[in-house]
This record gives sequence, C-alpha cells and structure tokens, in this order.
Amino acid sequence: MFLYPEISQAFIFGEQMFRVLYGYIAKHSGNESLIFDTIDKFTFSNNGIEIGNVYTTFYSFIYDFNYIGFIPLIIIISLYYVLTYQKIKSTNISCFSFALFIYAYLFNDLIMLAFSNRFYTTILDAGFIKIIIFSLIFKTLFLKTREK
Repeated sequence: MFLYPEISQAFIFGEQMFRVLYGYIAKHSGNESLIFDTIDKFTFSNNGIEIGNVYTTFYSFIYDFNYIGFIPLIIIISLYYVLTYQKIKSTNISCFSFALFIYAYLFNDLIMLAFSNRFYTTILDAGFIKIIIFSLIFKTLFLKTREK
C-alpha cells in the first residue's frame, strides 16, 4: 500500500489505533466527525466474517504514525509486559494481585499482537476502563489488605 510514506495517512492523531476510543467519545459527545472507518476492511468477507489480517499489528501503527512511529508504540507495549511480569514474579501473591489480574486480562492481547493491534484497542476501550474501576472498588470494599 505504501512503501515509504512521507506523511501519515491518518486524518487525526492515531485515527486507526485509537478508533474505538474516538468512537466512544463521538457516541457521548454527538460529534460524528470522530467516527472513522476501519482500514482493514480487506480482512472481512462479504458476509461480515473475519477472514484474516496479513498486515499484523504494524499496519495501523504505520498508517497513523509512519515507520518511525511504531518504535515507541512497541516499546510501550514491551515495557508494560516485561515490567509487570517482573513485578508479579518477584511478589509473593497470597490473596488478590491487581497487577496479575490486569496482566492476565491483557495476556491474550500479547499473544494476538502478531496478528492485530489489540493491546491499544483493549486498554482504551470503555469496557476495560469500567472493569478497572469496578475491580478497584471491589478490591477496596471486599478484600482485606495485608499490613506489611
């Protein structure tokens, strides 16, 4: 599609990466200019069944931020998974670990990263943010915290 893009093809910052977030904002603000079609229409058959994505996670990264832009995006993802894994591994978990809970929730996105950009889509999704808030409230109200 583009070998050496000079400028991003995105209309606004992170048009494809943050498409779900922009859609949520558009839904609640009434600003329909924030609703963008997906660039991966080729991955669906005529009857709407997903048939595959051969461009991997880099497709939307490069579409939005060019070749140089995907480097910090991948660094952010890798730092999250590596640092969180190290934290979980070095912690004695005897009850509920919020870090492990979120890591387990996002682990499928790590596996699927070779095929699609699900990490940023998930963490910016309203449903995930609601899960974070609800689980923090649940942990605070119903789980005992250990004193060190």
